[in-house]
Amino acid sequence: MVLLSGSAFAGLEGAMYVEGNTQGTIAGGNTIGAREGSFPVVEMHHLIRYDGNGIEHRQFIVTVPVGVGVPLLHKALDDQELLEVEVRFYRVTPVGG
Repeated sequence: MVLLSGSAFAGLEGAMYVEGNTQGTIAGGNTIGAREGSFPVVEMHHLIRYDGNGIEHRQFIVTVPVGVGVPLLHKALDDQELLEVEVRFYRVTPVGG
């Protein structure tokens, strides 16, 4: 069993983009350039299990700050709305960006 956590992604910043089949784009509060409208990722955990027959992807937990899009995200989860979620990682250069 492997647990990938925040330390596995040290030096990278994450941005989560969410598209719902009912609400459409669920925008987060990120205001940084190309990441505008995404949810800034504070922490991420992904459990991967190998059972001898192959790899099984289990829980994928993403922590985002409370902000403008979180109530819409809660509504989508409460309504069991089908969501397409993409997490993009950005390497921050020493000069910023």
